[in-house]
Amino acid sequence: MPQQRSPLFLRPAVYRRRRRRDAARFLPFLGGFLFLLPILWAPAQTFKRDTAPDGIYLLLAWAVIILLAFLISRSLSRPIKDDGETVAPPAAKMPSVADARQTPAGPAKAEEARDAL
Repeated sequence: MPQQRSPLFLRPAVYRRRRRRDAARFLPFLGGFLFLLPILWAPAQTFKRDTAPDGIYLLLAWAVIILLAFLISRSLSRPIKDDGETVAPPAAKMPSVADARQTPAGPAKAEEARDAL
């Protein structure tokens, strides 16, 4: 029986999603490198360490890592259509009080269902 082989090339949308997933996996290592980089900096003219520039650098590096993580996670949260385009996820519907009254088990079961979401 012949084995089914996976296609040699992926669709562009799937390929890009996999590369974004790889970038998300690499992000903690990038953050660790950026946080340890000030250790390699040579001090200015004195033997004492200048903490103000290092602190500003660390805050900026932290903000950049957070921004990159936000952008990557946002791009990964969108589903892919069959034709390769991404679409916005459907909005989640929260159960209302009217839904709780319509359930046969009453409000207690509706609360459990809402908590399960």
